[in-house]
Amino acid sequence: MFRPLLLVALFSLAATDVAAVLQTRESVVLDDHRVGYVERGDGVTVVFEAGLGDTVETWSSLFDDVARFSHAFAYDRPGYGNSGRAFSPRDGAHIVVELHELLRAANAKPPYVMVGHSFGGMFAELFARTYPDEIAALVLIESRPGEFTRRCRQARAPSCDVPAWMASFMPPAARAELEAIDDTQRALAAAPPLREDLPLWVISAGRHYTEGVKWSQLWDAMQEEMASRSTNGHHIVSERSGHYVQRDARRVVIDAIREAVKAVRPTQ
Repeated sequence: MFRPLLLVALFSLAATDVAAVLQTRESVVLDDHRVGYVERGDGVTVVFEAGLGDTVETWSSLFDDVARFSHAFAYDRPGYGNSGRAFSPRDGAHIVVELHELLRAANAKPPYVMVGHSFGGMFAELFARTYPDEIAALVLIESRPGEFTRRCRQARAPSCDVPAWMASFMPPAARAELEAIDDTQRALAAAPPLREDLPLWVISAGRHYTEGVKWSQLWDAMQEEMASRSTNGHHIVSERSGHYVQRDARRVVIDAIREAVKAVRPTQ
């Protein structure tokens, strides 16, 4: 039987969670599209960026917990969930600008703690590097490294790309983001580096199912490399988790976000 976990690990394709209850409840119109978002709690704003194909529901297992000690903010990118269709390019540079505009329109004030999962981790990292003065901390959960595709091919590992037939079955917004991956990677390569002492948590899974030894070794090594970009970087391996650590080991992610929020509050 075909197991889509291979592609989930690579690109965070949507996983339906029948128990999920988180939905966007507010919306604003930005340029040519409506963007839905949900926010709860007070304090430092924690901004959640979902993976490819995922809506705010991917954060349902921990959103209310995070809202107990911060202002939790999640949104559906254009073309997802309750947001309207997007007509602008779907590469990371455009997505980051749209998110910046959304946060301003929603009166979500910086500095932000950015939390990104999988494909969305590239967007979260690019946001942090594009608007460094507005970022207090960064939490990357099984985030796809910007150089992963190139290095994966170079290592001749399997599963470096989503097969064309699978991409053809993706929702339009996800397919457009995937097709723009080269542009997103170029934007990351051209962006300024992360602040040298930025509080940074990199959370990776301990269980890679069908990707193979070469793939897993490279992924793990690059997760460690991401954490080393900051003198205040931390790499946490959730040994019993698959790609969706926020579901498999929610407490690991909550605790990392809590520590990130505390980094914004030195008096605590």
